[in-house]
Amino acid sequence: MSIEQRASFTLQTGERIYYRGQPNLTDPPIILLHGLSQQLRYWELVEREVQRPCIAVDLRGHGDSQDFGPDSNFSVDRVAQDVIELMAHLQLASAHIVGHSWGASIALRIAVSAPQRILSCALIDGGAFNPNDLIPNIVSSAAELRELLTPPTGPFSQEMLANHYRELGGTDSSKVMAAVSETYTDSETGGFVTKIGFARHMKVLDGLLGYHHIHDIRNIRVPTWVVNCRSDDFWDIAKSDSIPMLLNNHLIHVQNWYGCVHDVPLQRPLAVAELISTIATLTDD
Repeated sequence: MSIEQRASFTLQTGERIYYRGQPNLTDPPIILLHGLSQQLRYWELVEREVQRPCIAVDLRGHGDSQDFGPDSNFSVDRVAQDVIELMAHLQLASAHIVGHSWGASIALRIAVSAPQRILSCALIDGGAFNPNDLIPNIVSSAAELRELLTPPTGPFSQEMLANHYRELGGTDSSKVMAAVSETYTDSETGGFVTKIGFARHMKVLDGLLGYHHIHDIRNIRVPTWVVNCRSDDFWDIAKSDSIPMLLNNHLIHVQNWYGCVHDVPLQRPLAVAELISTIATLTDD
């Protein structure tokens, strides 16, 4: 599909949220939620392969949605409410929701809190497990976990970024770099830093660590697909531990994608597009 111009709307609390895409009169749209530090163009390669309307969102503090300082509320509940307000603004009676990484936690929260509006939910390498699941097998305390997940502050050179994303493989690197170009901004000292910045990144991370995903997994009432990217790293422990709980709910379908990295929407955009298109077709009203 073609990639549309972005638009914005105002939350009830006064801040603006940016998004791209518009619904049509026939097909319920697919709402795409990016992960921590990314932005709506992250989904660009996937969107081009999906033959139905998609709405990609710059979640609060990310991309063009910059009305949120480090003191803003970045809890999973609050970010989910932003998207629910967007659905109301677009007068969407129903939609399919897809989230990657942190965005998958937002998608799960939306599916549980507004099930009457969500036809299906796809959690791409996130949502069904939480960083807290790494305690005590990988780290021994919450403080140690937060330290493990603290990102580098940069600045990053163009070569560093190119090398990082080139490792994804399987996709034209120039297209990948275009999709993540708005994740970064110029640093005052040269090079690039993430647009969200370190302070807001850590606030989003703290919001994720405070999210009780197990409650929502147990209470999901819409068809949900969980994609675990299995790349033989420490996250595999958390993913494996979550599977028995997931399989207790007949509405949840688990897929293990071996050899796929966490950034699978960039690594295998066609596979992700085919999955979410199939889910939407199966679960349309």
